[in-house]
Amino acid sequence: MHILIALVAIIGVAGAWYWRFKMAKEAADEITDAAGKAKGWWNRRQFRKKAEGSAIGAVNDPATAATIMMVAIVSAEGAISAEQRQAIETEMKSVMNVDKTAEMFTFAQWAAGQVVDPNTISMKFQKLWMDNLSESECGDLIAMIERVVAIDGGPTSHQRNLITKLKQRILPER
Repeated sequence: MHILIALVAIIGVAGAWYWRFKMAKEAADEITDAAGKAKGWWNRRQFRKKAEGSAIGAVNDPATAATIMMVAIVSAEGAISAEQRQAIETEMKSVMNVDKTAEMFTFAQWAAGQVVDPNTISMKFQKLWMDNLSESECGDLIAMIERVVAIDGGPTSHQRNLITKLKQRILPER
């Protein structure tokens, strides 16, 4: 009988240790999964930042940058209407003296579509505009954007916020 009690005790102790090891393994697996998810999130974030920067990173022309900014702010609330497209191309011709408006507009649409937040565009191009445009030309950029977003019912609150951020970046007290 005492052998049977000892055998049951040994099996019980072995079962308890097995259960403890199993729980420790599950905890380690959960930690590994959480670390893997965090690493995946970080890698996606880094890739998104690179992708956003690559589309607009090669732009070194203030007119192209301005067109991208106009398209990004106008399309922040949805697709660009035909009237807004026409207005952007008119601004490109009359204010920026661009000859090939269709090509630049197409590139601007593509580049603006690669960036999630239009604020990213204004941050990326802030130095380009500050170095190459006078204060009045920066004011012209703001005025162009305001004229274009006024079409189709005026600017939304989100578009107003984007324009305000852009003003703060390129029209600080120089």
